[in-house]
Amino acid sequence: MNKKVLFISHEASRSGAPILLLNLIKLLKENSSLHIEVLIKEDGSLTEEYRKIAKTTILYRKDKDVLQRVKRIFIRLFTKQFFGNFDLVISNTITNGDIDWLIKKYYHVFTYVHEFKEVIDAVTTKEELNKIKAHTSMFLSPSKAVTQNLITNLSIETNKIKWLPYYVPDLFSKKEKYRIEIRRQLGIPPHAFIIGGMGSLEKRKGTDLFFLVAKELIKTDGGLFFIWCGGNEMSFEWQQYQSAITENSLEKYFLLLPQSEHPISMMSCFDMFFLSSREDPYPLVMAESAMMQLPIVYFKNTGGVDEFVSDNGGFGVSAFDIKQVCQHIQTLKNNVDVRNEFGKTNREKYLRWHSKEPVLKIFKQLI
Repeated sequence: MNKKVLFISHEASRSGAPILLLNLIKLLKENSSLHIEVLIKEDGSLTEEYRKIAKTTILYRKDKDVLQRVKRIFIRLFTKQFFGNFDLVISNTITNGDIDWLIKKYYHVFTYVHEFKEVIDAVTTKEELNKIKAHTSMFLSPSKAVTQNLITNLSIETNKIKWLPYYVPDLFSKKEKYRIEIRRQLGIPPHAFIIGGMGSLEKRKGTDLFFLVAKELIKTDGGLFFIWCGGNEMSFEWQQYQSAITENSLEKYFLLLPQSEHPISMMSCFDMFFLSSREDPYPLVMAESAMMQLPIVYFKNTGGVDEFVSDNGGFGVSAFDIKQVCQHIQTLKNNVDVRNEFGKTNREKYLRWHSKEPVLKIFKQLI
């Protein structure tokens, strides 16, 4: 596998797609002879993490530095001379049509798709999508749900789509250490039952549904704690939820925590994961919670979660039924055997699909 590969990330934020790409590049650097370089379209908090493992170029910065603007013009005019030739380009989103001027210069282009219809429609144009379709030799998909959306809504030929599962580093051996340490830091009793959620504070991620469940259950059960990890502390949404927590006197039992540099270690203190998303093509947090051997409660028909969890790794709830979610959480709290059985099943699936060996094997076959 002595090939030159350019990975393109649309941004360097601490969100699903940039994190999973960082995981994949680390895996390949440690277990292959690939020569890897990275292009990040928009600078962010993960930029330095990328720079630690591969030569990394930033296309767009938020600053107004004149030298950076000149550099970007140079990249655009002399792309191949600046980057050199690559055997393969892997674009880590279907929304990179706005840099088609770069992508089309390369013969072999894989587009790794992490988006569903709602997000695709919101952040890219039909013209940009057509450019990506024209210059992509293979689409990589993490789930059947994403694959079906590519076929049905974007008219991608089936033979141009291949499965590439997400890679999640295995930190399970450190779970108990992290669990004790983080609960102590947060001031949560060792034997409290914690329901965890993660993601940006937005309707698509169902943060409002997570809050409603917490509000309902905390009224009747003082042994439950809810933690939502993610979001910008300076945002309007953050202030809105903090105010709601205070107004409903939930401060002791509902913790709203900002984006973490180590979200998987934070997950170790959870007893279960409540995936409250209204739409999620294939949630990275789902694979991470499975690695940590957690049962999952989720909403059905929202994306790829059904094909991973189904009915043997947690409880699926129809039509965003809050009351049913509450019942399932109580079942998991009160029945350790059910909780352990679901968690064990999810970890087995993680090992089969999202751990080091299967992802490496599939990636090598693809290239």
